[in-house]
This record gives sequence, structure tokens and C-alpha cells, in this order.
Amino acid sequence: MGEEVVDDAGFTISARTVDPDIRLVTIAGDLDVRTVPRTTAFLTEGAALTPRHLILDLSEVRFLTSSGIGLLIAAGDTGIHGQLHLVGVLDNPAVKRPLAMVGLLDHLDVAPDLDTLLARLRAPGR
Repeated sequence: MGEEVVDDAGFTISARTVDPDIRLVTIAGDLDVRTVPRTTAFLTEGAALTPRHLILDLSEVRFLTSSGIGLLIAAGDTGIHGQLHLVGVLDNPAVKRPLAMVGLLDHLDVAPDLDTLLARLRAPGR
């Protein structure tokens, strides 16, 4: 099952179920005060699916503001839809730099890439 939201300013958020208990959400564009409410609503509306793991792919995020960082903190603290995992951070300076500046890189589950993360989540005993 996949959904997508696109606006005229180039912001896109889409989701698909990778496994019955793994949901991948891809965000492209600016994650800022204008797009965070829409992103929060998108994540919240997916609550009916209740995956055990929510992966946010931030590889196409061009700009991350304090509002976007707040969304990531809230998602991690409340587990909007399961345990939060991030990909697309380490190779994306627009995301990595602000997260490093506020000391969050060590507090969020940041995986080097999607394949590595999926292998870990699918490992026996997980």
C-alpha cells in the first residue's frame, strides 16, 4: 500500500509497506515550518497500519530546520507508528549537519543505508 502527497513547492512525502511490520516513508524537499504539519498529519494518518518499525528516508531532504528536527524528536519519543529508524542521513549534509549540531546523531537510530537497516530488522530474533 502506498500513498503520496506532493505540493507545488516541490515537497513530496510518500509511504509504502516494505514488510507487514515495516513502513518506509520517503520525504523530499524542505522539512520546515511549512511542511512539518503536513508531514505530522501524514504520519499520524498512517496509524491504522501500526507497523513495528517506521523508517524515514531523508536522502532527498534539501533543508532541515528546527521544526523538522522537532518532528524527528517527537517521532522518536512517541514512536508515532512504531520504532523510528532513519536512512539517508549520513550522506546528506543538509540533514546530517543540523542533527550533529544539536547532538542528535547518537540519540536516533541512523542506519548507513536502507539495505543494511532492512537486513538488521529482518534478522531472526528481531
